[in-house]
Amino acid sequence: GAGPYYVQHIDQIGRFQSESKDWKFGLNPEVGVMFPFNIDVGFFANVGYNVVFYNQRNISNLGYLSVSVGLYFN
Repeated sequence: GAGPYYVQHIDQIGRFQSESKDWKFGLNPEVGVMFPFNIDVGFFANVGYNVVFYNQRNISNLGYLSVSVGLYFN
């Protein structure tokens, strides 16, 4: 997947804070497997990595790994 990500960045020092909100472009490559139990039900598992192209305030690129498992129904 590819598209916009909404990024909210808050720096806080004591009672004072600085906040920025912006839309950035990002990617989500993903890989997974599906194991059918029968024609209508099965098991799935996938792993994806989200990366947002962000370069502000000494931070470059935001990313996180996601893991999903579950059942699917046709």
